[in-house]
Amino acid sequence: IDGFPRSATAIAHQECRVLFVEKQAFLNLLHEDPVIARKILWSLCRTLSLRLRDTTDRIVSLFSIIARPF
Repeated sequence: IDGFPRSATAIAHQECRVLFVEKQAFLNLLHEDPVIARKILWSLCRTLSLRLRDTTDRIVSLFSIIARPF
């Protein structure tokens, strides 16, 4: 998405199948099917929102720990 290496690694704990979709095929799918594009965009926005909220909570928690007197 951003041109950087992946930021995470997945490890399967049991046998599984993995699907890889080439970038251009994925972009074509989004262009050809607006319903799927909207669902993917909504899911991505929700995931980013939850992660941002969690990160913000963690930062606030860390600052409250740092601000405590010894």
